[in-house]
Amino acid sequence: MDEDKLRDAVRGLRLPDGAKARIAENVRKQILKGSEEKEMEKSRRNFKKTALIAAAAALCLCFTAALAAGVAGHFRNVKTWTGTVTGTVYEQAAEEIGVTAAPGESGVTVRAAFTNPGQLPYRELEKLSIGSGKLQGEDGTVIARWTDAGTAEVTDGGAVLTIPAEVAAGQRYTLTVDSFVGESKADAPLEIRGPWECEVAAE
Repeated sequence: MDEDKLRDAVRGLRLPDGAKARIAENVRKQILKGSEEKEMEKSRRNFKKTALIAAAAALCLCFTAALAAGVAGHFRNVKTWTGTVTGTVYEQAAEEIGVTAAPGESGVTVRAAFTNPGQLPYRELEKLSIGSGKLQGEDGTVIARWTDAGTAEVTDGGAVLTIPAEVAAGQRYTLTVDSFVGESKADAPLEIRGPWECEVAAE
């Protein structure tokens, strides 16, 4: 039977009113079911999207909290603009070295204590010096600056350095150490970056 004859045969059918109503109701239910399935699928997609956004936000919060708590020290290669590695530095070490300072006989005595002397790079160090630092008065005036100053032997998980500076009795100063330089026989000098800040009180 070709398509035209089939169409004519369907048009010629006479259905009771009850059958027409049942067919119309079934068609309506199918349309509603299709719409509900589409809405449910849309809701599932929106829920997944919301969950992904929430997870990303939580990750960002954790990352921000980790930054606020202090990032652990780590090695970083120093490169030229062409990408050639020229050395290594150790960064974010402010929480890994405790620094205190006090006036001494020939300058300011700085004590650097490794919080975990058994970990790298501290366990390999034999000498320590201040890579760069400065001493400021109470008004913020820079009294002295140093580079590669106060080399001392590393013993008992730290070093005691003496850096040249004249401090007046009864005055308070602030010592800022931007970096230390660690040395060992087997390796090139290693810059260890902070910064660190502490008070120096001259009695």
